[in-house]
Amino acid sequence: DLDWSEWRQLFPDRMVRRGLDYYEKGLVGQLEQDGDAVRALVRGTRDYQVELALEGTLIADWRCTCPYGGDGTPCKHLAAVFFALERGKAPERIRPLEALVAGLTARQAKTLLLRLARQTQATGQLREMIRQLPESGEKS
Repeated sequence: DLDWSEWRQLFPDRMVRRGLDYYEKGLVGQLEQDGDAVRALVRGTRDYQVELALEGTLIADWRCTCPYGGDGTPCKHLAAVFFALERGKAPERIRPLEALVAGLTARQAKTLLLRLARQTQATGQLREMIRQLPESGEKS
């Protein structure tokens, strides 16, 4: 494992330059911190989700949803997020998903489920999952 401040050692020079360009163009969205994970959306040809897993200051793992970095290869999107961290962009601490869901009203939860199912084209999966839920009178 390597300290995150030494991340450049793991990236080809070309990816470092391209990541700096993305960072300087403001293509790194809000950084979010969830425990030891830092996430960000990086805009490019498409929007790509970057996640860094840190153990203290050590890089434990990373991933990017772009085709180049999908297998863990250092990509420009990852480099752009490292530049954001390095230059002092503070991650926003996010509330755990369970806490966010617990705060939803029934109407908000229904709206969210339907939107997610339609966006991910998973309406059939949602129907099946609903069928598998215990009846409202049953204890879970």
